[in-house]
Amino acid sequence: MNKSLFLIVSLLIGAHGFSQDDESTIRKGAGLRVGIQSEQLGIHVPIWVGDLATLGPSIGYSTATDSGTDLLFGLAFRGYLNENQAAPFIGLQYAALIASPPREDEEDKATIDNVIGLMLGGDYFVSPQFSLGVELQLNYTISDEDSNRFGNRGGETFNTAGVVSGAFYF
Repeated sequence: MNKSLFLIVSLLIGAHGFSQDDESTIRKGAGLRVGIQSEQLGIHVPIWVGDLATLGPSIGYSTATDSGTDLLFGLAFRGYLNENQAAPFIGLQYAALIASPPREDEEDKATIDNVIGLMLGGDYFVSPQFSLGVELQLNYTISDEDSNRFGNRGGETFNTAGVVSGAFYF
């Protein structure tokens, strides 16, 4: 863990000397963002829809023989507060979390949990094409009647989450 933290800090400090000092260090267009949250890995496709905003779909997938399949389909909006190398943002997201049971378990059915969230965070643009980011989330979940994902079948849940991400822009 200490080696990983040292590597990340070294990359950030080293990249500062190579990054542009222009007023805007953000490359516009589309990109790929990978976010790590607990054991989950999500893929987001941010598309710049203005000078300070991105909008794009998110997907996630995991499967295990005894646990079934989890799918995530979502949409996220980020509004940046500036175009600097260190760019804070505020955003909104929606995700449908779809859980399918293992094939042998025919009595259970697929469930869909809906998540609406507020995001606060920032991206550090190492270069116009690459950024590293962190975000904090406040999420509101409406669970499916048959879902036990959040331990609240058919109920509502509030939770916080954290995500570390890296993005590459084309």
